[in-house]
Amino acid sequence: MMNGRELGFILQKSGLTYAKFAESIGKRSVSTVQRWVSYDAEVKGIYILMLERIITKGLYQELRSEWKRLHPPRA
Repeated sequence: MMNGRELGFILQKSGLTYAKFAESIGKRSVSTVQRWVSYDAEVKGIYILMLERIITKGLYQELRSEWKRLHPPRA
């Protein structure tokens, strides 16, 4: 699972714009990606897998690890 804030972080760090990501996952409008990020919405698994393929598995795992270090789960 991934939330919108984490998606925004990964997109920013990887240099992938909302528009390019939206195009790559088959969304017609960038507003869908913007909404996920701004509302911190849950991002469906298929889009997470697509993100991993777009930015490469190694970079994806590195950025997820960085996110988890910066934002540890609350107890």
